[in-house]
Amino acid sequence: MRPRPSPEPEVAKCAVIYSSEFWVTNHTPYTVVVTATRKYSKSETYTLSLRPRETLKCGQMILAEQFDDPAKYFDISAVPKKPIKGQRFTIIAADKQPQQVAKETRRYYYEVRHII
Repeated sequence: MRPRPSPEPEVAKCAVIYSSEFWVTNHTPYTVVVTATRKYSKSETYTLSLRPRETLKCGQMILAEQFDDPAKYFDISAVPKKPIKGQRFTIIAADKQPQQVAKETRRYYYEVRHII
């Protein structure tokens, strides 16, 4: 009798991690505090302070082998750092297209605008 060959070990393919970063530009003359809170997981919150005309990374969203617009998953808001009576701000998607900065990283851009 011939010995049976041992089976080849199976190799499991892992999903590649993709990062959808969200960057915010402050287009107001005020320093603002931007907060991004995950819609169904309030414990995932990003907060940053932006000076006028400053652009910073607010956070990132990790998905398996796909990118997606973070605005679908996060509520993003801005308030003045120092209280200013009657001043309101909004966050809008920038006209700029998402930017592919690496194979697994894409940046999405948003703007803080002053509501008159």
